[in-house]
Amino acid sequence: MISARNVHDFLPKGLDLLVSAGIPMPSRAGNVLTYPIPVEIVYEFPTERVLFWPERDANPWLHIFESLWMLAGRNDLAFLTQFVKRFEQFSDDGHTLAGAYGHRWRKHFHERKATPVGVFPKPIDQIEQVVTLLKAEPFSRRAIITMFDPVEDLHTDEVSKDVPCNISICFRVIYGKRDEANRLDMTVINRSNDLIWGLAGANAVHMSILQEYIAAKLELVVGYFRTYTTNLHAYEDVFAKTYRGALVAGVAPTSNPYTAGEVTPYPLITNPTTWDRDLALFFEDPAAYGYDNPFFPQVAKPLWFAHKAYKKKDIPAALEIASQCQASDWRRAATEWLQRRMKP
Repeated sequence: MISARNVHDFLPKGLDLLVSAGIPMPSRAGNVLTYPIPVEIVYEFPTERVLFWPERDANPWLHIFESLWMLAGRNDLAFLTQFVKRFEQFSDDGHTLAGAYGHRWRKHFHERKATPVGVFPKPIDQIEQVVTLLKAEPFSRRAIITMFDPVEDLHTDEVSKDVPCNISICFRVIYGKRDEANRLDMTVINRSNDLIWGLAGANAVHMSILQEYIAAKLELVVGYFRTYTTNLHAYEDVFAKTYRGALVAGVAPTSNPYTAGEVTPYPLITNPTTWDRDLALFFEDPAAYGYDNPFFPQVAKPLWFAHKAYKKKDIPAALEIASQCQASDWRRAATEWLQRRMKP
């Protein structure tokens, strides 16, 4: 078990774990270092979700907008390729991603009811079902979202290029004592997780945003975020580059912008009743006005248009727009990412 304040704190601990006991093994995507037994990671402050390591060079645009894409229940490929072109490698049909988490959360599974011929059964929105369940039964132990579909993911023929690595998510309401606030804890079960790109990168953002979303719907604070991964690994070439770079730079677990008070998380949700409407409005037109939740005009909107400027190769303009982002952590990550791409 590895306990960490946040993802920025966890990454060096994960790297050290593989250095000390990683076993070289082959995989379909290249050679990896694999830890020989399952690993549990515990984040104490999950909303401190932004990774600032320059050696990792995490893409803040992908991390935040893929998370919103997930909450919208989407699986279209075109949206993600705006940020990372290589997503095309994981599509079976060139248009969608079979294992898209958000789509599996909200649309992939269907009710088991007889329907007239030609009428599709109603999709199950697992997020809404979890919220409804925990409102009615706060102590329920059935508040689970699943992503793994045995019908599509377990067979041996015609295996998809995009089988979910995170397979289920368990939620638990914890009632505080005395002056402690009631909180929502979350446990993610993972079958196979790349340390650098997934676990300490995109997944830390995706899952903590889901946790914050559900906690807001339940009027709870965000509690602990745990991940149990059966197969923790890192691709040898990426691992070597990240680890050597960190050693040269002298990066230590204590060099944490959150701990130093240099950045703070920005609330995702102010009004839970209108947030989904705002999300739909943002995807319809990112330039729109009339948002009820400040996250969209103050965070998502400037980051979106900063990335548009970057795609036009106008980094100075991208930096100026990114500076308008009111989330200090995302603003810093976006600024540093853009600065690393400026020509000397």
